[in-house]
Amino acid sequence: MTDNLKFLVIDGYNKEAREELVAGGASMAADQYTRMLKGSTPGGAADIDVLFPADPGASLPKGAELAQYDGIAWTGCSLTVFEDDPRVHTQI
Repeated sequence: MTDNLKFLVIDGYNKEAREELVAGGASMAADQYTRMLKGSTPGGAADIDVLFPADPGASLPKGAELAQYDGIAWTGCSLTVFEDDPRVHTQI
């Protein structure tokens, strides 16, 4: 059993937007949040799962439940709540 804090990072960017960030020399939001969370935990001792809810078929890791996480970090994204878009609907 581990005493590491367990986090879920929800990266709201869709695949195309993530690819654009990387192509432009930026990091994906999930990577930035993962580094920040590990850097803020004593000894970097954090277990982190990443979820991309704007991707088709996205779901929590097999067997995972929200209650098992010590915290959830939800990134921003290039979509807005006002868009009638399935990639938005899955995040609401």
